[in-house]
Amino acid sequence: MVFKIVGWVMRLAPIGTFGALASVVAKYGAESLQQLGYLILLFTGTCIVYVIVVLGVISRACGVGLFSLMRYLKAELLVALSTCSSEAVLPQLVRKLEDLGVGKPVVGIVIPSGFSFNLDGSAVYLTMASLFLAQAVGIDLSWQQQLIMVGVMMLTSKGTAGIAGGAFIVLASTITAVGHVPLAALALIVGVDRILNEGRVFINVLGNAMATIVIGKWENDFDAEKARAVLGARPGKHEEAGK
Repeated sequence: MVFKIVGWVMRLAPIGTFGALASVVAKYGAESLQQLGYLILLFTGTCIVYVIVVLGVISRACGVGLFSLMRYLKAELLVALSTCSSEAVLPQLVRKLEDLGVGKPVVGIVIPSGFSFNLDGSAVYLTMASLFLAQAVGIDLSWQQQLIMVGVMMLTSKGTAGIAGGAFIVLASTITAVGHVPLAALALIVGVDRILNEGRVFINVLGNAMATIVIGKWENDFDAEKARAVLGARPGKHEEAGK
């Protein structure tokens, strides 16, 4: 019975999303689509800057090439992008990081907890989406209100399941708890949430992989020589290098 109900929801969800987006266009005009496009571009640009600058500096400090790591985790990142879920790649990510030279105890603790408490992409999404909604409905948030909203989001985002749309539920609960932005404003971005979800889940997976390497290096449970050998191997030779 539960699976049948879930099946109905999955079939009706695209229709509901289309209806919500059509309602936004009918109420605010076609220019609203342009503003949503700006949100997508700004969010994508922020994700790129975060990966290149923040994760790039961290990977350099750990002696690991960022783009080599992304190439090594290519399959996991593509699966995460296609499913919009970080939980879908948890077993493969654990195995890949162990093969990379990170100790099994570190991987076993950091990866599962990181997918609940270290969701970098979701944090970027929550802050940008909340400010976008406030500006879209004409609410000028003061610095105090923005800080309160960020603080509430830091609390409500902890323990979030790494499933598709999890951050959207957190955003809804945060807006309800704070009360500065009406809950109905979520209809403005529900049509593009899937696109934004791809960016945040990519950063969630890559950020947790980098966090595992950092903790492994911190605990002296990371074989840097093995990591360089694995990352320097050809794509088809990763398994052999890991062994």
